[in-house]
Amino acid sequence: MSNEFEKIKNFMLIKRETVEETINDTKSTTFAICLIIIAIVLGVIQTILKNLLAVDPLEWVFGFFGTVNPSDTRIVLDAIMNNVVLPILIIILAFYIGNAIKGEAESLNHVVRAIGYSTPLLIIASIISYLNLTGNLIVAGFVGFFNFAFGFWFVIVVIYALMIVFKKGALTGIGAVVLSAIIAAVATGWTVFIL
Repeated sequence: MSNEFEKIKNFMLIKRETVEETINDTKSTTFAICLIIIAIVLGVIQTILKNLLAVDPLEWVFGFFGTVNPSDTRIVLDAIMNNVVLPILIIILAFYIGNAIKGEAESLNHVVRAIGYSTPLLIIASIISYLNLTGNLIVAGFVGFFNFAFGFWFVIVVIYALMIVFKKGALTGIGAVVLSAIIAAVATGWTVFIL
């Protein structure tokens, strides 16, 4: 396990040798999937708690039309679509889109490992986000800052890792992530219309 934490640390520090070795190590796939599952579970719980305990700006806007609280169906679908379906779609689409634009990734598992070992940044951000449930504005500002910082660094790490996965380099990795994120967001964004 300590070896896995060392890999995660080196991933976060973008040490090319470790990143490349981890991405190409078939034994790392299981742990990468575990990291993705942890991020998904934390995200689902956070989304449900946020919808139950706080009203987001969109709900406030809908309040003008007579609906203030989202329905149970909306809460559950929102949690599933944004935290389960969206990331899985992004991973799968990143592989296929990356290869479609001649990225030449060896396998879907390479993409899984690249994204999986990058998710600890999202896991940390998700854990910090639970502080938002306190309803304190100072805490919210603190959480927002760290969410931005960890989220920004996550994007950098993912793009760097995908540059290694896709042998054609930076533009292929960036293109794969951006296009897959847009398609996945459109595919899962319809839950906003469910009240």
